[in-house]
Amino acid sequence: MFHFQVIVAALLSCSGLFAAPQPVSAFIEGKTLAGEGSITVGNVRVRFSDGHTERWTKLGQCHDPKVSAAGHVGWCRYQEIDPVRLALRKASVRVRLPDGTLRDFDAAFERFIIEKWCFADHDSTLVIVSSNEHSLMWAVKFDLRSGEVVEAVSSREKPGDRPAWSKGYLPEW
Repeated sequence: MFHFQVIVAALLSCSGLFAAPQPVSAFIEGKTLAGEGSITVGNVRVRFSDGHTERWTKLGQCHDPKVSAAGHVGWCRYQEIDPVRLALRKASVRVRLPDGTLRDFDAAFERFIIEKWCFADHDSTLVIVSSNEHSLMWAVKFDLRSGEVVEAVSSREKPGDRPAWSKGYLPEW
């Protein structure tokens, strides 16, 4: 009987009937900091379609995790926090692709602060909006597979001169 169960399980898993659990949500296990608002920082924990969870980070320097429809999981990582503005300095976005590949995407210039980020273009790109201490903002679009910059636009550019994809990411000054 045991051999029969093993053979059936092997056949079903090969046929795709028992697909591996997929990430469905991600959250931060950590602490909430207060200043000009609040921010939760800590480690990333991912919940899967079968209900189990896994902690994917250990250093506790993460914020704002997201899961895309395609199963990409991303989160902000930072090296410094401004305790008053609660700004994450020297930040990047790390993305784990469904095949396990990790990619790091830096904000525009090392000193910049990530204001927001998201998956875009049917989960084929990543957009990071970052700023500096003097309100200059950048929206940078990256290709998720290659990690290359697709296009970048600054808030100094007039709204009418900006590419269509950047609408809604930068202020319309």
